[in-house]
Amino acid sequence: YQRRVHGPCRMCLSTLLFGETAYDIPTPCFLLLTYGILGGSFAVAMFVHDLGIVLALVGATGSTAISYILPGTFYALMHRENPGPKAYAAAGLAALGCALVPTLVTLVLVSGQSGG
Repeated sequence: YQRRVHGPCRMCLSTLLFGETAYDIPTPCFLLLTYGILGGSFAVAMFVHDLGIVLALVGATGSTAISYILPGTFYALMHRENPGPKAYAAAGLAALGCALVPTLVTLVLVSGQSGG
């Protein structure tokens, strides 16, 4: 767990929030970011009784992004100068992925509330 908090998670969040690496931000921001990550993790551990729903949400979002959205987007962007049928199909694949994410998240939440 420490490797994920001290490394990639903090580095990504500091870049997104502050535009700098975690080691270049001021110490108060570094500490706030670290305690925010730990506090969020603690809150999930204390209030989520079944991690199955968390894993299902990660699967519904992350797997769909990796399988549908990102490959289609990258291919369409790489061939935007002279798009052909494959580039349009790739854009359609990305659009399908964007439509699947809210659908799958809704299904996960509805099935989680019904106990199934």
